[in-house]
Amino acid sequence: MKNKVKEGLEKEGMNPIVVEDKKEKLNYAMQSIEKFYTELNPNQVTLKNNIIYLNSTQDVNDNAYLFQLQDLYREASGTHSACIDTRTDMTIGSGLVPVEPSPETEEFLNTPNRLGMSMQEIWEKICFDYNLTGMYAVQTLYSKEGKIVEVVHNDISTVRAVANDELIDPFIPYINTWALSTKWPEIVSKHRMNPQNAAILINNFNPKTWAEDGGRQLLVNKKYISGMFPYGLPHYQSVIKYIQLDNELAKYHLNKVSGGMFANVILRLSGNPNDEEKSRFKNEFTRKYLGADKSKILFIWSDEDEAQDPKIIPFSTNDSAQVFKELNDMLTQKILTAHRIPPELASIPTTTSLGGDAAKMATSYSFIVENVIKAMQKSMLVGINQIMKQNELMEVTVLNDGLKLDQEDVDESGGNPAIT
Repeated sequence: MKNKVKEGLEKEGMNPIVVEDKKEKLNYAMQSIEKFYTELNPNQVTLKNNIIYLNSTQDVNDNAYLFQLQDLYREASGTHSACIDTRTDMTIGSGLVPVEPSPETEEFLNTPNRLGMSMQEIWEKICFDYNLTGMYAVQTLYSKEGKIVEVVHNDISTVRAVANDELIDPFIPYINTWALSTKWPEIVSKHRMNPQNAAILINNFNPKTWAEDGGRQLLVNKKYISGMFPYGLPHYQSVIKYIQLDNELAKYHLNKVSGGMFANVILRLSGNPNDEEKSRFKNEFTRKYLGADKSKILFIWSDEDEAQDPKIIPFSTNDSAQVFKELNDMLTQKILTAHRIPPELASIPTTTSLGGDAAKMATSYSFIVENVIKAMQKSMLVGINQIMKQNELMEVTVLNDGLKLDQEDVDESGGNPAIT
């Protein structure tokens, strides 16, 4: 059957896509066309050891993209982290509720699993995962009767897709199996570790095959992104470089304050001495001419003109203050735009007063919920409601309260209500 499919595809000018290892083929096909542009990140999804890697933008086949997103949230940019937290809180809303009254559904949503975590608590975790990575994953555990008796949250960074050897349909990609591991960095970097001995295989969520799969499956939910099968992407993918730039600016200013690497004077010298000669000259010059002076000198050697006299160039960072301010304002705006969050809602100070802007903030909050958050919740609830359907329970939705204004707490200066 496979050969017939392959022959048919080749006859129609279609070829299975080959990734990295020409012997390995992903489970989908596309027409052979010549691209007329340079891809920004052509190797983000690759195949190795039958695992579909999701790579960072910095290194091919590092399988580290999801770890990169975690690092960006934890360490790179306060603006970015605040936006993720704000969107997560807005996505959680008032929690999961049945679309119609249903005691059985309420009981299922509030009953803890073996880890002591209810569906309501799982919802909070997957809201964070989805805002951070564009995906979430939960394990579904079945009873002997085929009902889902437990749902367990899986950190999405532990999940990778296993390539499917069967072409179910040459135009419809499908994942049968996922690999779970907390050791993906070791699997990538250490040859003695591989997906066979350091990962757990689990079949994709499919209620029709729960018995064959041992009563345990993995439901992975993501927003469709063209060209990113089988993974999703976060909504802020386009500004990751600006998030990284925010981090680099913080490092720059920290080093500037600590005085570890920024010069007050540049000394340009002719010639091209070796490292030992450079070190000896710097030490002797510093001892003889600087003494207790705390000024720092950047030594530059050039062999373009051996006869050129030494030249001392004063260097000041005072003029760069405005440049850094403009750069910081620009990248902050880029990050906020990608998250679709106004600065006030992300607790970022602005020139406008909070009291005078309360009504505007409430309106912005409602607009974002209606036009951004609800669309995302709808996509996320598809997976949750598949679980509800299997258990013959009521579908669930999420209620979103508006931004509350305390009418009693009045700003004396402007008579505007405060936000609570």
